[in-house]
Amino acid sequence: MLRSPILAVALSTSLATGFGVASVGPAIASPPSPHTLVVDDDGAQCGPFAYSSIQAAIDAARPGDRIRVCPGRYAERVVVNKPLTLIGQPAAVAALNCFTEQASEPDDLDSTVVPVLEPPDAEETPVLRLLADRIEIAGLVIQGVDDQEPDISGDGYILFDAALTTDDKHTGWRIHHNLFRLNFLAVELGSKGGQKSTFDHNCLRDNGYSVANQRYKLSKALLHHNETYRSQFTAWEIGWGYRGTTAVTLSRNTSRRDHLALSAQNDDHLTVRGNVIEQAGAGINPGGGGINLAGGDTQPRILHNTVTATTRGPAITVNPPDADSPVTGLVMRGNTVTDNASSGFTTGGLANLTGASIVGNTFSRNQRSGILLAPGTRANRFLHNVTEGNAQYGIRLFPGTQDNLLTRNRMLGNGLADALDETAVTTDGVTVLANRWVHNRCAVDIPTGEIC
Repeated sequence: MLRSPILAVALSTSLATGFGVASVGPAIASPPSPHTLVVDDDGAQCGPFAYSSIQAAIDAARPGDRIRVCPGRYAERVVVNKPLTLIGQPAAVAALNCFTEQASEPDDLDSTVVPVLEPPDAEETPVLRLLADRIEIAGLVIQGVDDQEPDISGDGYILFDAALTTDDKHTGWRIHHNLFRLNFLAVELGSKGGQKSTFDHNCLRDNGYSVANQRYKLSKALLHHNETYRSQFTAWEIGWGYRGTTAVTLSRNTSRRDHLALSAQNDDHLTVRGNVIEQAGAGINPGGGGINLAGGDTQPRILHNTVTATTRGPAITVNPPDADSPVTGLVMRGNTVTDNASSGFTTGGLANLTGASIVGNTFSRNQRSGILLAPGTRANRFLHNVTEGNAQYGIRLFPGTQDNLLTRNRMLGNGLADALDETAVTTDGVTVLANRWVHNRCAVDIPTGEIC
């Protein structure tokens, strides 16, 4: 359906009187108001005069227009290169159960109810690119981009094409109430900052990777109230060695049965708040787990998250690849980490974790330790944490940890010991620890009598 042109009408009024003719000049033109363009692949839902492709409607639209995508199957590659609102069927997509155990299949959704955007051919490139400021995308099912033949950057990084991509030359996008499934990489996000960009209330299920920002810097973005399910590799890959992030917040997302829920690397002021992670590590690949700070993270905040029932890998870990990628200024507060197959909070062998505040967390009923600190973990504070009922230790510090302050933690009912500090050196009957323990509550400690 072609859009009617905007008609500019100049009115003049002649008043005939006995004294002659008075006239009113042309009115000052106002900006054109946004229009709605309608897309229907077969004309069955919205009539024969709608555009038959999404790209045709985008090409005809003016900045600020709204494009309504009716249910159907759209086998095309779409580029949005102007500020537009692209709305499918948000309510119908939101009504789908993201966590249904039935495996996703390309043809198992009713395309008379939801619009499905998928590749038109075997080329493994994005089906939706956002290349302008202030774009809104909602109510689409985006599927079937299975790029497993990656590009290799000059630095040796492996880059995959996502089903939907934004870039770091634009900002202010909102992507919400969509379903991404059956993609190798579902979403690649970038943003230049300034105006906040938002990714919310989306379902991402049965993808290899769900969300990453591999090629692009991601700045000032809020990622909230999304659901990820059965990501084969990583649900959220926020920053990494090739590109980092600034001022990104993950809030109130739910991850269930993803292999690794969150990998964060090279991030400045990342906030991870109020998320629920369940049954992480469910994939068949090595590694896995809940939250992994993978190095180069400055002032990260891990606040009030729940991590439970991971089947492989630590629940929360700091594990940089080398000593030149420290995690500095970490605040981890109010998290509940229970019933996991490994330890609750760990630092890796090259942790280089300094200046962290680990305060008021609960680490209980984990199959290894509540808190386990590796060499290189130094000058951090552990206050008011609860580590109870873990199979091995409540808190365990390896040789090579030093200058950590542990105070007013409650460590009771752990399997091998409530507290173990392996930095102890005994000379002439006097035991000196490289870490400081003050006013902790525990029953069994090693060295005996030095901690409890």
